[in-house]
Amino acid sequence: MARKPPHAGRAERVPFLHFSDLERPMLCASRTALRPHLLGRLGQFALLGLLSLLASCSHSPPPPAPASSGGSTEAPAPAAPQELAVAAASDLRFVLDDLLAEFHRQHPEIRVQTTFGASGSLFAQIENGAPFDLFLSADLQYPQLLAARGQAAEAVDRGGDGGKGGDGGPAESAVFPYAVGHLVLWVPQDSPVDVERNGIQALLDSQIRRIALANPRVAPYGRAAEAALRKLGVYDAVQSKLVVGENVSQAAQYVDRGGADAGLLSRSLVLSPALRDKGRYWLVPEDAHPPLLQGGVILRRCRAVAAAWQLQAFLTSDEARPLFARYGFDAP
Repeated sequence: MARKPPHAGRAERVPFLHFSDLERPMLCASRTALRPHLLGRLGQFALLGLLSLLASCSHSPPPPAPASSGGSTEAPAPAAPQELAVAAASDLRFVLDDLLAEFHRQHPEIRVQTTFGASGSLFAQIENGAPFDLFLSADLQYPQLLAARGQAAEAVDRGGDGGKGGDGGPAESAVFPYAVGHLVLWVPQDSPVDVERNGIQALLDSQIRRIALANPRVAPYGRAAEAALRKLGVYDAVQSKLVVGENVSQAAQYVDRGGADAGLLSRSLVLSPALRDKGRYWLVPEDAHPPLLQGGVILRRCRAVAAAWQLQAFLTSDEARPLFARYGFDAP
């Protein structure tokens, strides 16, 4: 009659290992001899357990998608960042900071890098292949000349009616006016010269030994300054006093740092935070020099055309007008 298992008649606990009757004498007789066999059985059980665990992991269902109140569960993808390289006239150094801050608030995906200089110098760089996307000049002639030489982007049809705008007008040009600048005669706050009362005649005062202006060969404000001196009849008397800066911003630095006693500058610079409380100025009459109608152009080599048109639209919008006016510009 077969022997009953030792634990028959009660709930059996699942043992880690169960040895048959034949194995028990071997275990008692020689524990040393059994050790390799025992370790082998342990390894088999461990391997089976590991395989079972891996199988359960590989077949685990994916986590459930989050509940949605309706519609697509995917968030809209952020707009791809775009970069614009802008060449800008020196008189825009401060106003453009304010304009671009507002533009970036509305279009955070568009990053704008600016390079400032005399308009004529920037024009020459663009003609020689400088990688700018958009050019903001201190006059309209340089942008128009670039367009005439095939450097402007193609016009855009905003109305979708075959080359005409929505109101039947022509397609929008890549060349655009954005502001009218003004020329002023500026002296430091501690100057003994009464520039507000004497106007251009203040330059004849013996205490004015050096007069700063931008280079007339490359800077529209320099050309306007020279024209005003001639038109107002003082050029011959002050010619020996003239100190020429590469651009209007450098001319302003000459006066601010004591290198000149007066300067013919842009009103946008003397109204900037850097100079606003440092001096006094007289507005040169508009009929004393060619008008400073300032314009820009989207360049043919532009790498982010859509972003450039968005910036052009903002600079010419009613929303930008108060920011331009803060620095003494008028609407074109």
